[in-house]
Amino acid sequence: MKKHIALLLIFGALTACGGGGGGGSTPTPPADTGVDIDVRTFNFVYQGGTTSDIIVNAIYDKFQSGQSTTTLHSNAVYGGIVENIIVSAIKDTSGKLNVSFELRNANTDALLAAEQESISSDELEQLVFAVGDSTLTSPEYEVEVFDRPLDQPSATSAPLYVINLFGKEDVNIFIDDALFQGALEAIELSNKYDVDLKSPLSKVSLEALNGTEIATCNVSNENFDDRQSLIIFAKNTSNSPACFITTY
Repeated sequence: MKKHIALLLIFGALTACGGGGGGGSTPTPPADTGVDIDVRTFNFVYQGGTTSDIIVNAIYDKFQSGQSTTTLHSNAVYGGIVENIIVSAIKDTSGKLNVSFELRNANTDALLAAEQESISSDELEQLVFAVGDSTLTSPEYEVEVFDRPLDQPSATSAPLYVINLFGKEDVNIFIDDALFQGALEAIELSNKYDVDLKSPLSKVSLEALNGTEIATCNVSNENFDDRQSLIIFAKNTSNSPACFITTY
């Protein structure tokens, strides 16, 4: 959901007084001291148990400091979420905020994956997912970044999104046995589902495109009232299919 922003430069009018040719200098625009980006980070790098020794960094240009690094996530818990880390970056000449998100091994500092983002001034809330599996013969790692959905709950409904962190295959999403979205790509946010607060949900399921069930999430006891909910389908600490229900 990337958006293009047109920058409007407003110049103050200079008025000449009397009969002579008045003049003046154009005011110097204020310095760009940085724009705050609110980042929420999700650790789903599987290392065989509850521990996930990874670090997620944000690298960006900071006012009067040049290139700076902020650690977004280092709590070493699989499935852990770190909220509301503020990155204050300055804009480039096109008005964008350029941030590189890095995934590193906490023990060796080895770079595992990176994602470069060019963020507009109306996209200042970001969701960052660190995803991978170090137990594979050929370990795979990814950093995926999304604009945080801006949908708000109302008195009658609440927004719900789903993300699939299983493998590389597309999946179908079923909500209470009805197809909600077909062919959702791996590590992509689903479309928004509006939960009817008068009709509680029972389950949300993922199926492979051939109809094989991958995982089912029981949400019958979840309270969606006044929440912005996210269901994350991923393996649990025992390497079995599971779901994690949180807010975005």
